[in-house]
Amino acid sequence: MLQRDQLEPFKTALTNALRTTKHDDDALSDRFIELTPGLITSLEANVNHLLTGRRGVGKSTTLSILHQRAESKGRRVIFVDVEEHKSRDYPDVLIEIISTSSARSGRPGS
Repeated sequence: MLQRDQLEPFKTALTNALRTTKHDDDALSDRFIELTPGLITSLEANVNHLLTGRRGVGKSTTLSILHQRAESKGRRVIFVDVEEHKSRDYPDVLIEIISTSSARSGRPGS
């Protein structure tokens, strides 16, 4: 049984574990439930979109599904998870994102 002083760290760890989406998870598309029918198809249209929502509603998961579908069609995709860079200051985070994206894309200079 958890003691009162262990409750907050446990809740934090549990929340982090529940919201973690690995965008390279092959089984993700099998578990994905499209809450709005046609959303993925609409987001695949060749126009700009702004995807917003409260934490935990599925924004990253939706983007991961789009990522998988685009790669399966032979498109080059660079997925930047800002959570990986949240501890960095402004100029450092930009350099790190560019460096990481370049390395993932396989482009020279990475």
